[in-house]
Amino acid sequence: MLGDHLRRDAERIGGGRKRAEINRLDIDGHAGEAVHDYPLLVGRVCVFPIFKNLWWRFKPGHHCMTRRKHMKIGIIGAGFVGRSVAQKAVQAGHEVMLSNSRGPQSLFSMKSALGCAVGTVDEAIAFADVIVLAVPLTAYGALPPEGFRGKVVIDAINYYHERDGHIAALDQGDTTTSEMIAAHLPGARIVKAFNAIRMVDLDVAGRPEGAEDRLALPLAGDDADAKAVVAGLYHQFGFDSFDAGPLHEGWRFERDRPAYCNLKPRQALADTLAATTR
Repeated sequence: MLGDHLRRDAERIGGGRKRAEINRLDIDGHAGEAVHDYPLLVGRVCVFPIFKNLWWRFKPGHHCMTRRKHMKIGIIGAGFVGRSVAQKAVQAGHEVMLSNSRGPQSLFSMKSALGCAVGTVDEAIAFADVIVLAVPLTAYGALPPEGFRGKVVIDAINYYHERDGHIAALDQGDTTTSEMIAAHLPGARIVKAFNAIRMVDLDVAGRPEGAEDRLALPLAGDDADAKAVVAGLYHQFGFDSFDAGPLHEGWRFERDRPAYCNLKPRQALADTLAATTR
């Protein structure tokens, strides 16, 4: 069971393990840093220099595309989540386009306030290497599926029945928001992330690598390279990452779960996710 797998992950983190052992994306969010600084690609081996040591992953057919220093990030939704992620991404050196359903004229002040571009939803999709969905759950059905194929898509959406109305499949635990979105956007490389932190904390809770009070954020997805991109963003924003597993495991840090907006260091987050029940 995947819960057992998460518990084993937590035990390995708590008890210490050899640096050469890589558990899925279990690289403390450093993949992004290493790849954007100086990735070494030798055959099918990605070499990540971290803390002056070498970590490596062997995977047939794996390509070292985790993330680059500069990415084009398109954000759909200009509320608290969209604006906060845009600000952090701009500060990290990425090129950002913010969009919403009302059009760029409604976002004219964001260009100077955040230092990002603004555009229509279609323009943000076409512009981006990475797309952040920061809209109410009821809005995802209006997104044009063809534009998302092959792109990394961050699902930062949470289900609030008070706002979105009751959705039986979610209420009964039959699916997750990310799986619903994946069904609507076939071919998109979806990662559940940035949904389990308050935006005020995203703005102020980041800490430098190695800080004793550095916190961790969860993610889930089916594409290892896409998850490495998101882990890299977490790292740039001042957080470690913890991989909760495939996309369908994103329920472990959805609303009303113990890890939801309850920030913890990486070990404590691993323990919490492993102990979470549906």
